[in-house]
Amino acid sequence: MRLRATSIILILIAALYAAMSYITPLYLDDWGYMSVWRDDVGGGSFSLSTLARYAEYVRGFDNGRIPNITAPLESIFSPGRELFPLFTGLLLALSIWFALRFASSRPSALRLVVMWAFFILFIHWRDTLFERIYSFNYIWAGAVTLLFLWLLRRGERQGGSSGSDNRRGSSPWLFAATLVMAFLAGGWHEAFAAATLCGLFLLAATRRFRLSGRFYAAVAVYFIAMLIFALSPGMLRRLGSSMGGPQWHLSWKYFLVVYVFGLTVVCLLLSRKGRGVLLEALRSDVFIVCLGIMAAGFAIGFLTANTPRSFYWPSLAAIVATLLLIFRMPLRLSPLARRLSTLAIAGLCTAQTALAIYWQARYTEDFNRIMALLEESETGTVFYDSPNPLYPPKATLGIPYANAWRSPFHYHLLWQWYMTPVIGVVPSDLRDADLSEGQPSAQVPRAVNYRGHLIAPYERLDTTIHMIVPAYRYDRVAIPFITVGGDTLIYYAPL
Repeated sequence: MRLRATSIILILIAALYAAMSYITPLYLDDWGYMSVWRDDVGGGSFSLSTLARYAEYVRGFDNGRIPNITAPLESIFSPGRELFPLFTGLLLALSIWFALRFASSRPSALRLVVMWAFFILFIHWRDTLFERIYSFNYIWAGAVTLLFLWLLRRGERQGGSSGSDNRRGSSPWLFAATLVMAFLAGGWHEAFAAATLCGLFLLAATRRFRLSGRFYAAVAVYFIAMLIFALSPGMLRRLGSSMGGPQWHLSWKYFLVVYVFGLTVVCLLLSRKGRGVLLEALRSDVFIVCLGIMAAGFAIGFLTANTPRSFYWPSLAAIVATLLLIFRMPLRLSPLARRLSTLAIAGLCTAQTALAIYWQARYTEDFNRIMALLEESETGTVFYDSPNPLYPPKATLGIPYANAWRSPFHYHLLWQWYMTPVIGVVPSDLRDADLSEGQPSAQVPRAVNYRGHLIAPYERLDTTIHMIVPAYRYDRVAIPFITVGGDTLIYYAPL
């Protein structure tokens, strides 16, 4: 019964997140990598030689991560393009399951939905994680790394971890699978790998380095793969520009799960039984590795991050560490209470995710209409009034991506694809905008209020690039557009 309940929940999770991935349109970096395939390497139909040229080009200007050098497989070509949402849903469900198996030696339906709830609350979904290339870089990276760690742990349990290479006869097939996953996980995302290596080093140090030779062989492959894929010319340039010192401007929300973990530890320290739980956890290999990942991952993010998704992996480790402590507390619930709690939490998680899917579907419908109009526009200007609010309800936790048309980066990448005179989506009232008919505005220099919208004469918004694309100005997004009369103006859109 327990297995059947957990299986049903996992299928539900996979289906919901596959649906979310499926209805999320291509935007942001997806268009950038498609432009590279079409324009920079002359890609047409798929071939291994063209994919190799594409991978080499991406390594040179961006980075060498496996998801980035294989991006056309998930955004351009069949069957990867069609199957990607399905695999994203499956891998997210597997991530939740593996996280539960690390946090609890006795997985149950109740503990599974609690883990799901923690994922919903503390993973930084609001940072466009269902955009395809971001899913590929973060959701998939988390699943691949969790699988590698699970195989590594299983090998240690089979083979012994006190200096013996084979205490109980570790399977050679298991070791081979561990090495393959070590290579894949190491090359998937360098920040995941660096933080995980710190966690594994901390484990080895606390065990006085008396772990099996197979453990060190797998970690060596993991480390070498990280170096091979991370030390690309593009990545070295990115590291030079991103290491800007402590990012004090980061929101406290980025570290919310750390506060929950700290509060859990403090509560445990207040009682004798709680302190016993902490001491027991400190003897757990999983807890030690999670502490290392948390320390290194949040430090890396704090020193380099510009976006919340940089904290995906240490946040996941913090979730595992927190629930490992909570699940070890001596809490007793009756069978009826467990069933009711499972149903209630599962119902809330399903409702929240379904609400996010509903709003993503609404914003995707808007997006597709705008893209159809953009295909027909000779100037790159689209006059469109959205029936949807600028931001979805707070109950969606920001999971739907609603503000693509308030993102200068998105406009930049679309301009690379369409190469129109401008790229701009503005209200229909501005179709025949005339600066002489507006009232001067005190909010933005040189701007006038025209039919309730701030517009201004055109000026180059970004002198670092030779294109007419939007930019952030005066706490707004300055969007160039061309009226039906041929005048190039700027619309200052609210954020």
